[in-house]
Amino acid sequence: RRVHGAAEPAPPEPAPAAEPAPAAEPAASAADAAKAAEEAKKRKILTARKKLKEATPVLGATVMDLSKQDGVQVKEVRDGSAAQEAKILPDDRIVRVSDRPTNSQDDFKAIMALAFPGETSVFNIVRGGQPLTLNVVFGAKGMTMDQVRQLRKEAGAKWCAEQDN
Repeated sequence: RRVHGAAEPAPPEPAPAAEPAPAAEPAASAADAAKAAEEAKKRKILTARKKLKEATPVLGATVMDLSKQDGVQVKEVRDGSAAQEAKILPDDRIVRVSDRPTNSQDDFKAIMALAFPGETSVFNIVRGGQPLTLNVVFGAKGMTMDQVRQLRKEAGAKWCAEQDN
């Protein structure tokens, strides 16, 4: 509301002209971005390798000793496990893993201790009295098989092959 006799407000002063921004060097920023991307890629590779090295390899099946037969008998196969992906079934008898005999749970544990997450091993099993060969990709405790595959992809095929037994 206007009061009679009040002065009109003065128009605002024009803003001082801004100093022009210094011209960015496109080559330097592109080089910096490429360097940052390369460093991020290296960190991702190293992180994946560390996670795989620290992971405990698992099959996702419970086995028990057999008293009168070679091998260990599969008692249980967990959903989503390496064993399930490989189509190992309860009551299968695992007699060899990559040419190593599995005549006891201790033999089987020793084989698992040498495994590496995502490594593929040949399992010789007996199912219903018939011999069968399965390629089994080991999982990792606390990870899905998809997570193991992704970490191996990030870690690099050559490095992973060197870790596999």
